[in-house]
Amino acid sequence: CIPVLKKQAKYYQHSAQKELKILMIHGLLHLIGFDHEKDKKSAKVMAKWDAKLLGDPSLHSLGLIERSS
Repeated sequence: CIPVLKKQAKYYQHSAQKELKILMIHGLLHLIGFDHEKDKKSAKVMAKWDAKLLGDPSLHSLGLIERSS
């Protein structure tokens, strides 16, 4: 949803492109079977992959898992 993407990008003070990257990678992880809501171990594994695939250390703390913690 573009309006939500733009709102979140503004809130986290980064570009819409950066927010799209975060959302796409996180969504892809869900599509291939990761589920951070299952338990803490699963959340930790998914957060690791989120950070690894984002490939930008500045994005690690902006991953969706960390946002909801």
